[in-house]
Amino acid sequence: MKEVTYMIEQIVVPSLGMSFEYVTLTKWTKNEGEYVKKDETIAEATSDKITMDITSTMDGYLIKQLYSVHDVVPVKANVAIVATEKDEEIPEDLVVNGKKEINDSTESKTEEINSYKNDEKTSSPKKKASPVAKKIIKEKNLNIQEIVGTGLKGMITREDVEKFIDSQNQNEISSKKDLNTGDDEIIETIPYVGIRKVIGDNLTKSVNTIVHVTTGLEVDMTESMTLRKKLLANEEIENISLLTFVTRAIVNAIKNHPIVNSTLVDDVIIIKRNINMGIAVATPNGLIVPVIKNMQNLNFIETATSIEKLTTKGRDNKIEANDLQGGTITLSNAGTFGATTSTPIINYPQSSILWMGKIEKKPAVVDGEVVIRSMVNLLCSYDHRVVDGSTIGMFLTEIKNSLESPEILLI
Repeated sequence: MKEVTYMIEQIVVPSLGMSFEYVTLTKWTKNEGEYVKKDETIAEATSDKITMDITSTMDGYLIKQLYSVHDVVPVKANVAIVATEKDEEIPEDLVVNGKKEINDSTESKTEEINSYKNDEKTSSPKKKASPVAKKIIKEKNLNIQEIVGTGLKGMITREDVEKFIDSQNQNEISSKKDLNTGDDEIIETIPYVGIRKVIGDNLTKSVNTIVHVTTGLEVDMTESMTLRKKLLANEEIENISLLTFVTRAIVNAIKNHPIVNSTLVDDVIIIKRNINMGIAVATPNGLIVPVIKNMQNLNFIETATSIEKLTTKGRDNKIEANDLQGGTITLSNAGTFGATTSTPIINYPQSSILWMGKIEKKPAVVDGEVVIRSMVNLLCSYDHRVVDGSTIGMFLTEIKNSLESPEILLI
């Protein structure tokens, strides 16, 4: 039989932000044997609170789907094979690394492929650990993937392993105490996986690594609220939220105090030029923090539009992986849920997070007289290794002054 060669590519799950390791395949939009174009969506996947498209990297035919709907798939795993030609003799279970030419008559390849697929579905990204930590992990037969590293570049240290063992012991004691009381006392058990675990691990690392200090002050939002009503009365301007005023005030203050928009890497403080602000957004599946990029380049209306687009995507559950990446500072608005004060945790490896509470009408002294004003608590948690308290004090005061005389934010 004449040897026939084909150009093929394996389609992989793209890497997501926030250290996602797995996705769930939710839908195949193309069937085996169908022709697909480069960048055309062939499948859809989710990682708890975000959705993503898996696209073809070339023009050709989808000759093999390597996973089924509802399968949990590792990030960067092969999910499909696309070939330039559709032919019955192409091995259906072929899995190759990268792009290469193959022929259709290699029986020995099948065993290698099946072995590769099994390994791929069970493997996890490799974690680094110190020699002492490795020894303890081996002796105690621990799962290294469950241990959060707080050492240099995420390396697992002896202290990390010891904390993990203590945590396991406490969980075991707690489980015995709770679960032995009877099934009628358990409302629900929820797997600690997906984005909740990713965020939890990140916050744990933040608390264990960053020297947290929180400073706050009260801001009179009356003038900002009044100006917002005037702007909304203009038919040419739509959907301006109070977050537009707050984010503009933050961006302007960062320009004068750039150290707030920084990160500590090893022994170097890196101040970022671009202000990429993560803004907490409520979605049907919970709270996530997508990012608006390069906010220092946006004017007032562009800021309002960007926030509106982001919140709309959140409500429609259309937040994508790229929306969650690259943040340099975070704003959390818990006022919509009625909260008035908090101790926000910094989104590692950022150096600061701002928290805004519920706006409430309160008595305030203005020009020596007691009047009713719309007041809000604005808090900032910051990494005291990087930023001094005096700097944060001036930073917050500048935000306060801008929000209390908001016309300056329209420039």
